[in-house]
Amino acid sequence: MTDDVEEQKTQDPEFWNDPRSAEEQLRKIARLKNWVDGYTDVKTAVDDLHVLAEFQEAGETSEEEVSDQYETALRLTEALESKNMLRNEDGRLVLTDHVMKIAKYNPAIMERNWIHLQDGTECAFAGDLDIT
Repeated sequence: MTDDVEEQKTQDPEFWNDPRSAEEQLRKIARLKNWVDGYTDVKTAVDDLHVLAEFQEAGETSEEEVSDQYETALRLTEALESKNMLRNEDGRLVLTDHVMKIAKYNPAIMERNWIHLQDGTECAFAGDLDIT
Protein backbone atom coordinates (compact mmCIF):
# COMPACT_ATOMS: atom_id res chain seq x y z
CA MET A 1 0.00 0.00 0.00
CA THR A 2 1.06 3.56 -0.67
CA ASP A 3 0.76 4.59 2.97
CA ASP A 4 3.14 1.77 3.97
CA VAL A 5 5.70 3.08 1.49
CA GLU A 6 5.25 6.60 2.84
CA GLU A 7 5.58 5.38 6.44
CA GLN A 8 8.84 3.63 5.56
CA LYS A 9 10.31 7.04 4.77
CA THR A 10 9.85 8.03 8.42
CA GLN A 11 12.17 5.20 9.48
CA ASP A 12 15.14 6.85 7.79
CA PRO A 13 17.64 8.04 10.45
CA GLU A 14 17.90 11.36 8.55
CA PHE A 15 14.12 11.89 8.57
CA TRP A 16 14.07 14.72 11.14
CA ASN A 17 17.10 16.55 9.69
CA ASP A 18 14.62 18.69 7.73
CA PRO A 19 11.74 19.32 10.19
CA ARG A 20 9.46 21.00 7.62
CA SER A 21 9.82 18.15 5.19
CA ALA A 22 9.29 15.64 8.01
CA GLU A 23 6.12 17.39 9.14
CA GLU A 24 4.77 17.49 5.58
CA GLN A 25 5.52 13.78 5.24
CA LEU A 26 3.58 13.06 8.45
CA ARG A 27 0.64 15.14 7.16
CA LYS A 28 0.76 13.22 3.88
CA ILE A 29 0.64 9.92 5.78
CA ALA A 30 -2.31 11.17 7.85
CA ARG A 31 -4.22 12.17 4.67
CA LEU A 32 -3.56 8.77 3.09
CA LYS A 33 -4.59 6.97 6.27
CA ASN A 34 -7.80 8.98 6.37
CA TRP A 35 -8.69 7.81 2.83
CA VAL A 36 -7.79 4.21 3.58
CA ASP A 37 -9.83 4.29 6.80
CA GLY A 38 -12.82 5.73 4.92
CA TYR A 39 -12.59 2.99 2.30
CA THR A 40 -12.24 0.32 4.99
CA ASP A 41 -15.32 1.63 6.81
CA VAL A 42 -17.40 1.53 3.61
CA LYS A 43 -16.15 -1.94 2.68
CA THR A 44 -16.90 -3.30 6.15
CA ALA A 45 -20.40 -1.80 6.12
CA VAL A 46 -21.16 -3.26 2.68
CA ASP A 47 -19.76 -6.67 3.66
CA ASP A 48 -21.90 -6.61 6.81
CA LEU A 49 -24.92 -5.74 4.67
CA HIS A 50 -24.30 -8.80 2.47
CA VAL A 51 -24.05 -11.04 5.52
CA LEU A 52 -27.23 -9.62 7.03
CA ALA A 53 -29.06 -10.11 3.72
CA GLU A 54 -28.03 -13.77 3.75
CA PHE A 55 -29.20 -14.07 7.36
CA GLN A 56 -32.52 -12.51 6.42
CA GLU A 57 -33.01 -15.04 3.62
CA ALA A 58 -32.42 -17.78 6.20
CA GLY A 59 -34.89 -16.12 8.57
CA GLU A 60 -32.21 -15.33 11.16
CA THR A 61 -32.51 -11.52 11.13
CA SER A 62 -35.19 -8.93 10.51
CA GLU A 63 -35.77 -6.70 7.52
CA GLU A 64 -35.33 -3.73 9.87
CA GLU A 65 -31.77 -4.80 10.73
CA VAL A 66 -30.94 -5.14 7.03
CA SER A 67 -32.49 -1.75 6.34
CA ASP A 68 -30.52 -0.14 9.18
CA GLN A 69 -27.27 -1.62 7.85
CA TYR A 70 -28.14 -0.45 4.34
CA GLU A 71 -28.61 3.09 5.67
CA THR A 72 -25.26 2.88 7.47
CA ALA A 73 -23.47 1.68 4.32
CA LEU A 74 -25.17 4.36 2.24
CA ARG A 75 -24.30 7.13 4.71
CA LEU A 76 -20.63 6.08 4.81
CA THR A 77 -20.46 5.80 1.02
CA GLU A 78 -22.05 9.21 0.49
CA ALA A 79 -19.71 10.79 3.04
CA LEU A 80 -16.68 9.35 1.25
CA GLU A 81 -18.04 10.45 -2.15
CA SER A 82 -18.64 13.98 -0.83
CA LYS A 83 -15.14 14.10 0.60
CA ASN A 84 -13.78 12.98 -2.78
CA MET A 85 -15.73 15.72 -4.59
CA LEU A 86 -14.40 18.38 -2.21
CA ARG A 87 -10.70 17.52 -2.48
CA ASN A 88 -7.98 18.94 -4.65
CA GLU A 89 -5.31 17.02 -6.57
CA ASP A 90 -3.11 16.23 -3.57
CA GLY A 91 -6.02 14.91 -1.51
CA ARG A 92 -6.61 17.94 0.70
CA LEU A 93 -10.15 19.07 1.24
CA VAL A 94 -10.89 22.21 -0.72
CA LEU A 95 -12.91 23.50 2.22
CA THR A 96 -9.67 23.96 4.16
CA ASP A 97 -8.28 26.30 1.49
CA HIS A 98 -11.30 28.61 1.25
CA VAL A 99 -13.93 30.14 3.43
CA MET A 100 -17.08 28.22 2.57
CA LYS A 101 -20.55 29.03 3.75
CA ILE A 102 -23.84 27.24 3.42
CA ALA A 103 -25.93 29.57 1.28
CA LYS A 104 -29.06 27.47 1.08
CA TYR A 105 -30.42 24.26 2.59
CA ASN A 106 -33.52 22.54 1.21
CA PRO A 107 -34.63 19.41 3.05
CA ALA A 108 -36.35 16.48 1.39
CA ILE A 109 -36.72 17.66 -2.21
CA MET A 110 -37.10 14.58 -4.39
CA GLU A 111 -36.27 12.51 -1.30
CA ARG A 112 -32.87 14.20 -0.99
CA ASN A 113 -31.41 16.92 1.22
CA TRP A 114 -29.78 19.66 -0.87
CA ILE A 115 -27.01 21.97 0.33
CA HIS A 116 -25.64 24.87 -1.73
CA LEU A 117 -22.13 25.99 -0.71
CA GLN A 118 -20.47 29.23 -1.76
CA ASP A 119 -16.70 29.63 -1.71
CA GLY A 120 -16.56 33.21 -0.44
CA THR A 121 -15.03 34.75 -3.58
CA GLU A 122 -18.15 36.86 -4.20
CA CYS A 123 -18.03 35.64 -7.81
CA ALA A 124 -21.48 34.29 -8.62
CA PHE A 125 -21.36 30.52 -9.12
CA ALA A 126 -17.58 30.44 -9.74
CA GLY A 127 -16.75 28.23 -6.79
CA ASP A 128 -20.21 27.14 -5.76
CA LEU A 129 -21.14 23.56 -5.12
CA ASP A 130 -24.47 21.80 -4.74
CA ILE A 131 -24.49 18.64 -2.62
CA THR A 132 -27.38 16.21 -2.35
